Amino acid sequence: VIKKTWKDADKSILKSLPSPEVDRPYELKMKQPELTFMGVHEQPDFATLFILMYPNGKIIELKSLKIYLQQFRDIIISYERLINVIFEHMM
Repeated sequence: VIKKTWKDADKSILKSLPSPEVDRPYELKMKQPELTFMGVHEQPDFATLFILMYPNGKIIELKSLKIYLQQFRDIIISYERLINVIFEHMM
């Protein structure tokens, strides 16, 4: 069995949309209450993920974000690296 690691996370799943509000700045908050992933000991692990964004012309399409986060169910990754990978992919 080939094990997936954080390097296998596919950022191309994430899609963007034009921001619905371009004339003024605003804050976008998202909560993923049950993010699941494989911990470093290859046991299921859980986290709550909060994303805070200040859109600048584009926003993340929420369905693509949901599918993107679901891929981590099969990826072996630590909490610390998980947050950094998601941050890098969203930038």
